[in-house]
Amino acid sequence: GSGLATTFLAQHFFSSRKLFFAIDLNPFACQFTRRTFIQNDLMSKHSMNIVQCDLAHPFLDRLCSNVDLIIFNPPYVPTETSDVTEVIERTYAGGKFGLEVMERAIEQASRLLKKTGLFYLVALEENGFERLKEIAERCEMKTEIVLRRRTLIERLFVLQFEKL
Repeated sequence: GSGLATTFLAQHFFSSRKLFFAIDLNPFACQFTRRTFIQNDLMSKHSMNIVQCDLAHPFLDRLCSNVDLIIFNPPYVPTETSDVTEVIERTYAGGKFGLEVMERAIEQASRLLKKTGLFYLVALEENGFERLKEIAERCEMKTEIVLRRRTLIERLFVLQFEKL
């Protein structure tokens, strides 16, 4: 919700002008993302569209099979439901097994990505790699763990998805 990941990618991996979409439900996250991009002098080098919405739903038809890269740090904490109203709860409430939002994101990524596109997703060990792998397979994608990290209270991993 701060724009750091998008800013890092824009600074270090893309020398030519690229189109970025930063999407978040949280209006404060959208504001911070814009500020981070501006403070790092990237608005003149890249085109940044910051959109407050639920996942990529507004772009599915327009960008179908045209996206090179998607990165997503979802709300992954297992909770009773992901259908919450408080802004702060939306940042972590992942629903049953923490997968409700992730499942929708994987399905949307499968529609948005080019054949050679990649989707990276941060997950919690409690979300279950096998469950995520099953969701990927239902969406005609394959996945693998590309990074593992342990914080004081969480065991995280990053998954890479690509179309079959």
